Amino acid sequence: MDTTESTAPSDTPGFLRETLRVIGARDGQIELELRRTAGCAACAVRETCGPRALTEMAAARKTHRSERLVLPHAGPAQPGDSAVVVMPSAAFLGAAGLMYLLPVLMLVLCVSLCSALGISDALAAALCVPALAVSFLPFRASERRGRLAEEIRIERIIPAGSRG
Repeated sequence: MDTTESTAPSDTPGFLRETLRVIGARDGQIELELRRTAGCAACAVRETCGPRALTEMAAARKTHRSERLVLPHAGPAQPGDSAVVVMPSAAFLGAAGLMYLLPVLMLVLCVSLCSALGISDALAAALCVPALAVSFLPFRASERRGRLAEEIRIERIIPAGSRG
């Protein structure tokens, strides 16, 4: 994973951005605190909100029970600073498809196949359980290899004293 700051300008479309608080920095890594916004569920623009999406995606990379994200970073940073993290929208959509779309498609395929074969509803429902479990394996494999989280990068560090 690249440890340099991103060169993508802040106004580049196609990236999800979020500013997170630095809670630790050592050995070329920065530990960031993830915030869950309580109002996201009721927000009118939640479907197109980049920061909310990035926070949810980054939560998959948490390293402790409290929501924290550890990313590589070679530059200076200290607790209290802010870090602007970015992720390509396409990477987020791919991960969301694996996590949310694939299980639904697997269930539809399983039920359709059972229906076409004349299998009873009770047996079809029972067969959907392992089909659903199998549908999460690609997401789990991608997360174990770090492919989903490797797209999250630090764009820049904002020192604590420079915020207005």
